[in-house]
Amino acid sequence: MKTIPSRLAAAVTFTLILSFSSSPTSAQTDGYISASNLHGVVSGNTYGFGKIDNVNFGTGAVNIDIPLYSRKGRGLTQTGHYSYSSKELIPVPMWDPIIPTQLDGFTWTESSQINSFIAATPGGGVGDNEQEYDCTINGNYYLQEYVDSNFMFITNDGATYQFPNRHVWNSDGSNPNSKHCPGVKLTEYDVAPSSEGEMLLNTTNWPTSVTVTMKDGTMVTFAGIEDTNGNLITGGGTEDTLQRTTLLDSNGNTQSFTKQWGSSNTTTAFSTTGCNSKPNFVHNFSGLLSVVTSLTLPNNWVFNFTYDPTWGSIAKVTLPSGGYIRYDYTVVSCGDPGPPNSYTNVDSLRVNHRYISPDGNPAHEQTWTYT
Repeated sequence: MKTIPSRLAAAVTFTLILSFSSSPTSAQTDGYISASNLHGVVSGNTYGFGKIDNVNFGTGAVNIDIPLYSRKGRGLTQTGHYSYSSKELIPVPMWDPIIPTQLDGFTWTESSQINSFIAATPGGGVGDNEQEYDCTINGNYYLQEYVDSNFMFITNDGATYQFPNRHVWNSDGSNPNSKHCPGVKLTEYDVAPSSEGEMLLNTTNWPTSVTVTMKDGTMVTFAGIEDTNGNLITGGGTEDTLQRTTLLDSNGNTQSFTKQWGSSNTTTAFSTTGCNSKPNFVHNFSGLLSVVTSLTLPNNWVFNFTYDPTWGSIAKVTLPSGGYIRYDYTVVSCGDPGPPNSYTNVDSLRVNHRYISPDGNPAHEQTWTYT
Protein backbone atom coordinates (compact mmCIF):
# COMPACT_ATOMS: atom_id res chain seq x y z
CA MET A 1 0.00 0.00 0.00
CA LYS A 2 1.51 3.33 -1.10
CA THR A 3 1.74 6.00 1.58
CA ILE A 4 2.08 9.61 0.44
CA PRO A 5 2.09 12.61 2.78
CA SER A 6 -0.96 14.63 1.84
CA ARG A 7 0.85 17.99 1.56
CA LEU A 8 3.61 16.69 -0.72
CA ALA A 9 1.11 15.12 -3.09
CA ALA A 10 -0.64 18.38 -3.91
CA ALA A 11 -0.72 19.21 -7.60
CA VAL A 12 -2.59 21.75 -9.67
CA THR A 13 -4.56 20.72 -12.75
CA PHE A 14 -7.31 22.27 -14.82
CA THR A 15 -10.48 20.75 -16.21
CA LEU A 16 -13.12 22.06 -18.57
CA ILE A 17 -16.46 20.44 -19.27
CA LEU A 18 -17.97 21.79 -22.48
CA SER A 19 -21.65 22.18 -23.19
CA PHE A 20 -22.97 22.80 -26.68
CA SER A 21 -19.66 23.53 -28.27
CA SER A 22 -18.18 21.98 -31.36
CA SER A 23 -14.72 22.68 -30.06
CA PRO A 24 -12.59 19.89 -28.46
CA THR A 25 -14.27 17.95 -25.65
CA SER A 26 -11.68 18.92 -23.07
CA ALA A 27 -9.38 21.87 -22.53
CA GLN A 28 -7.84 24.07 -19.88
CA THR A 29 -8.40 27.49 -18.47
CA ASP A 30 -5.72 30.10 -17.94
CA GLY A 31 -6.48 30.06 -14.21
CA TYR A 32 -7.02 33.81 -13.81
CA ILE A 33 -8.75 36.77 -15.43
CA SER A 34 -7.11 40.13 -16.01
CA ALA A 35 -6.66 42.58 -18.85
CA SER A 36 -3.82 40.41 -20.17
CA ASN A 37 -6.10 37.48 -21.04
CA LEU A 38 -9.70 38.76 -21.19
CA HIS A 39 -11.52 37.17 -24.15
CA GLY A 40 -14.89 37.86 -25.74
CA VAL A 41 -17.53 40.42 -24.83
CA VAL A 42 -17.85 40.85 -21.05
CA SER A 43 -20.10 43.23 -19.13
CA GLY A 44 -18.39 46.28 -17.66
CA ASN A 45 -16.14 46.76 -20.70
CA THR A 46 -16.46 49.18 -23.62
CA TYR A 47 -16.30 47.94 -27.22
CA GLY A 48 -16.31 49.19 -30.76
CA PHE A 49 -18.35 46.81 -32.91
CA GLY A 50 -18.10 45.95 -36.59
CA LYS A 51 -20.16 43.38 -38.50
CA ILE A 52 -17.84 40.45 -37.70
CA ASP A 53 -15.37 41.95 -35.24
CA ASN A 54 -15.11 44.12 -32.15
CA VAL A 55 -12.34 45.90 -30.25
CA ASN A 56 -12.19 45.99 -26.46
CA PHE A 57 -11.20 49.58 -25.71
CA GLY A 58 -9.97 48.69 -22.23
CA THR A 59 -7.68 45.76 -23.11
CA GLY A 60 -6.94 46.45 -26.77
CA ALA A 61 -8.13 42.96 -27.77
CA VAL A 62 -9.52 42.17 -31.21
CA ASN A 63 -12.40 39.70 -31.09
CA ILE A 64 -13.69 38.03 -34.26
CA ASP A 65 -17.29 36.77 -34.19
CA ILE A 66 -18.65 35.47 -37.51
CA PRO A 67 -22.35 34.45 -37.34
CA LEU A 68 -22.95 31.09 -39.03
CA TYR A 69 -26.49 29.89 -38.46
CA SER A 70 -29.65 30.32 -36.41
CA ARG A 71 -31.92 27.44 -35.45
CA LYS A 72 -35.26 28.36 -33.92
CA GLY A 73 -36.45 26.19 -31.06
CA ARG A 74 -39.50 26.12 -28.82
CA GLY A 75 -38.73 29.03 -26.52
CA LEU A 76 -34.99 28.93 -27.22
CA THR A 77 -33.13 29.90 -30.38
CA GLN A 78 -29.73 28.32 -30.95
CA THR A 79 -27.23 30.33 -32.96
CA GLY A 80 -23.78 29.32 -34.17
CA HIS A 81 -20.73 31.45 -34.71
CA TYR A 82 -16.98 31.33 -35.24
CA SER A 83 -15.05 33.04 -32.42
CA TYR A 84 -11.46 34.23 -32.02
CA SER A 85 -9.59 36.57 -29.65
CA SER A 86 -6.23 38.24 -30.24
CA LYS A 87 -5.23 37.52 -26.62
CA GLU A 88 -3.48 34.35 -27.82
CA LEU A 89 -0.37 34.80 -25.68
CA ILE A 90 -0.54 35.24 -21.91
CA PRO A 91 2.03 35.43 -19.08
CA VAL A 92 2.12 32.25 -17.00
CA PRO A 93 3.96 31.75 -13.68
CA MET A 94 7.28 29.94 -13.37
CA TRP A 95 7.38 28.38 -9.89
CA ASP A 96 10.69 27.52 -8.28
CA PRO A 97 11.29 23.71 -8.47
CA ILE A 98 13.01 23.68 -5.08
CA ILE A 99 10.80 26.16 -3.23
CA PRO A 100 7.28 25.55 -4.66
CA THR A 101 5.82 28.70 -3.11
CA GLN A 102 8.49 30.96 -4.65
CA LEU A 103 7.70 32.65 -7.96
CA ASP A 104 10.79 32.91 -10.19
CA GLY A 105 9.18 34.77 -13.05
CA PHE A 106 6.69 34.69 -15.90
CA THR A 107 6.95 33.50 -19.45
CA TRP A 108 4.73 34.46 -22.38
CA THR A 109 3.06 31.33 -23.74
CA GLU A 110 0.02 30.25 -25.74
CA SER A 111 -3.25 30.71 -23.89
CA SER A 112 -4.82 27.42 -22.84
CA GLN A 113 -8.28 28.88 -23.37
CA ILE A 114 -10.07 27.59 -26.44
CA ASN A 115 -9.56 29.89 -29.40
CA SER A 116 -10.66 29.89 -33.04
CA PHE A 117 -13.71 27.68 -32.61
CA ILE A 118 -17.21 27.11 -33.93
CA ALA A 119 -19.77 26.98 -31.16
CA ALA A 120 -23.43 27.35 -30.33
CA THR A 121 -25.02 30.07 -28.21
CA PRO A 122 -26.30 30.02 -25.55
CA GLY A 123 -23.89 27.67 -23.83
CA GLY A 124 -20.35 27.39 -22.59
CA GLY A 125 -18.06 25.45 -20.30
CA VAL A 126 -17.08 25.30 -16.65
CA GLY A 127 -13.40 25.22 -15.70
CA ASP A 128 -11.67 25.06 -12.33
CA ASN A 129 -8.37 24.79 -10.49
CA GLU A 130 -8.10 21.29 -9.01
CA GLN A 131 -5.68 20.29 -6.26
CA GLU A 132 -5.15 16.61 -5.42
CA TYR A 133 -4.23 15.27 -1.99
CA ASP A 134 -3.14 11.62 -1.59
CA CYS A 135 -2.87 10.14 1.90
CA THR A 136 -3.25 7.03 4.02
CA ILE A 137 -5.80 7.23 6.84
CA ASN A 138 -6.68 4.85 9.66
CA GLY A 139 -3.35 3.14 9.15
CA ASN A 140 -4.12 1.34 5.88
CA TYR A 141 -6.74 3.15 3.76
CA TYR A 142 -5.37 4.99 0.73
CA LEU A 143 -7.47 8.06 -0.14
CA GLN A 144 -7.44 10.47 -3.07
CA GLU A 145 -9.08 13.77 -2.19
CA TYR A 146 -9.68 16.74 -4.48
CA VAL A 147 -10.24 20.42 -3.75
CA ASP A 148 -11.74 22.38 -6.65
CA SER A 149 -11.73 26.17 -6.62
CA ASN A 150 -11.22 29.22 -8.84
CA PHE A 151 -14.20 28.18 -10.98
CA MET A 152 -14.85 29.89 -14.30
CA PHE A 153 -17.67 29.83 -16.82
CA ILE A 154 -16.44 30.41 -20.37
CA THR A 155 -19.25 31.31 -22.74
CA ASN A 156 -19.15 30.11 -26.31
CA ASP A 157 -18.08 33.55 -27.54
CA GLY A 158 -15.00 33.31 -25.28
CA ALA A 159 -16.15 35.64 -22.48
CA THR A 160 -15.03 34.40 -19.05
CA TYR A 161 -16.71 34.81 -15.65
CA GLN A 162 -15.03 33.91 -12.35
CA PHE A 163 -16.69 32.39 -9.25
CA PRO A 164 -15.51 31.97 -5.62
CA ASN A 165 -16.93 28.42 -5.35
CA ARG A 166 -14.91 25.78 -3.46
CA HIS A 167 -15.80 22.08 -3.51
CA VAL A 168 -14.17 19.08 -1.78
CA TRP A 169 -14.75 15.50 -2.98
CA ASN A 170 -13.23 12.03 -2.68
CA SER A 171 -12.48 9.75 -5.63
CA ASP A 172 -14.06 6.77 -3.85
CA GLY A 173 -17.36 8.61 -3.45
CA SER A 174 -17.13 8.86 0.32
CA ASN A 175 -18.21 11.97 2.23
CA PRO A 176 -15.21 14.23 3.00
CA ASN A 177 -16.83 15.11 6.34
CA SER A 178 -16.29 11.53 7.50
CA LYS A 179 -13.16 10.63 5.56
CA HIS A 180 -10.52 13.16 4.54
CA CYS A 181 -6.78 13.80 4.29
CA PRO A 182 -5.11 15.64 7.19
CA GLY A 183 -4.82 19.37 6.67
CA VAL A 184 -7.51 19.62 3.98
CA LYS A 185 -9.97 22.39 4.82
CA LEU A 186 -13.53 21.16 4.40
CA THR A 187 -15.12 24.59 4.04
CA GLU A 188 -17.25 24.66 0.89
CA TYR A 189 -18.93 27.44 -1.09
CA ASP A 190 -21.11 25.55 -3.56
CA VAL A 191 -23.58 28.23 -4.64
CA ALA A 192 -22.13 31.64 -5.47
CA PRO A 193 -22.55 34.51 -7.95
CA SER A 194 -19.87 35.49 -10.46
CA SER A 195 -17.59 38.40 -9.62
CA GLU A 196 -19.68 40.56 -11.97
CA GLY A 197 -22.99 39.30 -10.52
CA GLU A 198 -24.16 38.23 -13.99
CA MET A 199 -24.87 34.57 -13.15
CA LEU A 200 -24.96 31.95 -10.39
CA LEU A 201 -22.87 28.76 -10.24
CA ASN A 202 -24.00 25.65 -8.30
CA THR A 203 -21.24 23.07 -7.76
CA THR A 204 -23.00 21.00 -5.06
CA ASN A 205 -22.71 17.83 -7.17
CA TRP A 206 -19.39 18.61 -8.84
CA PRO A 207 -17.75 16.88 -10.72
CA THR A 208 -20.82 14.80 -11.65
CA SER A 209 -22.96 17.79 -12.55
CA VAL A 210 -22.96 21.57 -12.44
CA THR A 211 -25.51 24.31 -13.12
CA VAL A 212 -24.96 27.87 -14.35
CA THR A 213 -28.04 30.09 -13.99
CA MET A 214 -28.25 33.30 -16.02
CA LYS A 215 -29.98 36.48 -14.85
CA ASP A 216 -33.02 35.67 -17.01
CA GLY A 217 -33.34 32.23 -15.41
CA THR A 218 -31.85 30.23 -18.31
CA MET A 219 -29.79 27.32 -16.98
CA VAL A 220 -26.75 25.66 -18.59
CA THR A 221 -26.09 22.11 -17.36
CA PHE A 222 -24.35 18.96 -18.58
CA ALA A 223 -27.75 17.86 -19.90
CA GLY A 224 -28.38 20.94 -22.01
CA ILE A 225 -29.73 24.48 -21.91
CA GLU A 226 -33.14 25.04 -20.30
CA ASP A 227 -35.19 28.22 -20.18
CA THR A 228 -37.63 29.26 -17.44
CA ASN A 229 -40.51 27.52 -19.25
CA GLY A 230 -38.73 24.15 -19.29
CA ASN A 231 -37.80 24.25 -23.00
CA LEU A 232 -34.55 22.35 -23.53
CA ILE A 233 -31.80 22.35 -26.17
CA THR A 234 -29.95 19.03 -25.95
CA GLY A 235 -27.62 18.92 -28.93
CA GLY A 236 -25.02 20.82 -30.88
CA GLY A 237 -22.52 20.23 -33.67
CA THR A 238 -19.38 18.17 -33.30
CA GLU A 239 -16.08 18.32 -35.16
CA ASP A 240 -14.71 15.38 -37.13
CA THR A 241 -11.03 14.65 -37.77
CA LEU A 242 -11.07 16.97 -40.81
CA GLN A 243 -12.18 19.89 -38.64
CA ARG A 244 -15.65 19.85 -40.22
CA THR A 245 -18.55 20.84 -37.99
CA THR A 246 -21.81 19.28 -39.16
CA LEU A 247 -25.22 20.58 -38.08
CA LEU A 248 -28.84 20.19 -39.12
CA ASP A 249 -30.66 23.31 -40.28
CA SER A 250 -34.33 24.06 -39.56
CA ASN A 251 -35.34 21.88 -42.55
CA GLY A 252 -33.33 18.89 -41.32
CA ASN A 253 -30.62 19.29 -43.97
CA THR A 254 -26.95 18.70 -43.14
CA GLN A 255 -24.74 21.80 -43.19
CA SER A 256 -20.94 21.61 -42.80
CA PHE A 257 -18.47 24.29 -41.74
CA THR A 258 -14.76 23.55 -42.31
CA LYS A 259 -11.71 25.06 -40.60
CA GLN A 260 -8.22 24.77 -42.10
CA TRP A 261 -5.43 24.76 -39.51
CA GLY A 262 -1.88 25.95 -39.91
CA SER A 263 0.93 27.37 -37.80
CA SER A 264 2.36 30.81 -37.21
CA ASN A 265 6.08 31.10 -36.49
CA THR A 266 6.05 33.73 -33.73
CA THR A 267 8.81 35.48 -31.79
CA THR A 268 7.54 38.19 -29.45
CA ALA A 269 9.46 41.38 -28.81
CA PHE A 270 8.14 42.69 -25.52
CA SER A 271 10.74 45.24 -24.48
CA THR A 272 10.03 45.09 -20.75
CA THR A 273 11.34 42.04 -18.92
CA GLY A 274 9.88 43.13 -15.63
CA CYS A 275 8.09 46.03 -14.01
CA ASN A 276 7.94 47.21 -10.40
CA SER A 277 11.69 46.65 -9.85
CA LYS A 278 11.56 43.05 -11.03
CA PRO A 279 14.21 42.81 -13.80
CA ASN A 280 14.48 39.60 -15.88
CA PHE A 281 11.15 38.48 -14.44
CA VAL A 282 9.15 38.17 -17.69
CA HIS A 283 10.39 36.17 -20.67
CA ASN A 284 9.44 36.43 -24.36
CA PHE A 285 7.84 33.68 -26.45
CA SER A 286 9.40 32.00 -29.46
CA GLY A 287 7.76 29.09 -31.27
CA LEU A 288 4.86 27.92 -33.39
CA LEU A 289 1.25 28.86 -32.66
CA SER A 290 -1.60 26.71 -33.96
CA VAL A 291 -3.91 28.99 -35.94
CA VAL A 292 -6.93 28.72 -38.24
CA THR A 293 -6.00 29.88 -41.73
CA SER A 294 -9.44 29.58 -43.36
CA LEU A 295 -13.11 28.98 -42.62
CA THR A 296 -15.41 27.57 -45.33
CA LEU A 297 -19.20 27.88 -45.00
CA PRO A 298 -21.79 25.50 -46.50
CA ASN A 299 -22.40 27.93 -49.38
CA ASN A 300 -18.65 27.77 -50.18
CA TRP A 301 -17.96 31.26 -48.91
CA VAL A 302 -14.40 31.37 -47.54
CA PHE A 303 -12.87 33.59 -44.86
CA ASN A 304 -9.05 33.61 -44.87
CA PHE A 305 -6.94 34.60 -41.86
CA THR A 306 -3.31 35.73 -41.60
CA TYR A 307 -1.35 36.48 -38.43
CA ASP A 308 1.28 38.91 -37.21
CA PRO A 309 4.69 37.14 -37.10
CA THR A 310 5.84 39.13 -34.07
CA TRP A 311 2.77 38.78 -31.88
CA GLY A 312 0.85 35.82 -33.29
CA SER A 313 -2.37 37.85 -33.27
CA ILE A 314 -4.79 38.19 -36.16
CA ALA A 315 -3.37 40.56 -38.80
CA LYS A 316 -5.89 40.25 -41.62
CA VAL A 317 -9.31 38.75 -42.38
CA THR A 318 -9.99 38.38 -46.10
CA LEU A 319 -13.74 38.32 -46.69
CA PRO A 320 -15.68 36.19 -49.22
CA SER A 321 -16.46 39.40 -51.12
CA GLY A 322 -12.76 40.07 -51.73
CA GLY A 323 -12.64 42.88 -49.20
CA TYR A 324 -10.61 42.66 -46.03
CA ILE A 325 -10.12 43.88 -42.47
CA ARG A 326 -6.56 44.19 -41.20
CA TYR A 327 -4.98 45.19 -37.90
CA ASP A 328 -1.66 46.35 -36.51
CA TYR A 329 -0.60 46.44 -32.87
CA THR A 330 1.40 48.43 -30.35
CA VAL A 331 2.83 47.61 -26.93
CA VAL A 332 2.11 49.61 -23.78
CA SER A 333 4.96 48.95 -21.35
CA CYS A 334 3.75 47.59 -18.00
CA GLY A 335 0.20 48.32 -19.14
CA ASP A 336 -1.61 45.27 -17.76
CA PRO A 337 -1.82 43.69 -14.31
CA GLY A 338 -0.37 40.21 -14.32
CA PRO A 339 -1.94 37.14 -12.71
CA PRO A 340 -2.68 37.28 -8.95
CA ASN A 341 0.43 37.47 -6.74
CA SER A 342 2.58 38.20 -9.78
CA TYR A 343 4.53 41.07 -8.12
CA THR A 344 4.76 42.84 -11.46
CA ASN A 345 2.71 44.32 -14.25
CA VAL A 346 3.21 42.99 -17.78
CA ASP A 347 3.48 44.65 -21.17
CA SER A 348 0.13 45.08 -22.88
CA LEU A 349 -0.29 44.16 -26.55
CA ARG A 350 -3.08 46.34 -27.94
CA VAL A 351 -4.57 46.95 -31.36
CA ASN A 352 -3.28 50.22 -32.77
CA HIS A 353 -5.14 50.52 -36.09
CA ARG A 354 -7.99 48.79 -37.86
CA TYR A 355 -8.25 49.10 -41.63
CA ILE A 356 -11.19 48.10 -43.86
CA SER A 357 -11.13 47.81 -47.63
CA PRO A 358 -14.56 46.90 -49.05
CA ASP A 359 -13.13 45.68 -52.38
CA GLY A 360 -9.59 44.55 -51.48
CA ASN A 361 -7.95 47.68 -52.92
CA PRO A 362 -5.54 49.26 -50.36
CA ALA A 363 -6.30 52.68 -51.89
CA HIS A 364 -9.88 52.34 -50.66
CA GLU A 365 -9.00 51.58 -47.04
CA GLN A 366 -10.79 53.28 -44.15
CA THR A 367 -8.74 53.63 -40.98
CA TRP A 368 -9.66 53.50 -37.27
CA THR A 369 -7.02 54.52 -34.74
CA TYR A 370 -7.12 53.40 -31.08
CA THR A 371 -5.17 55.33 -28.45
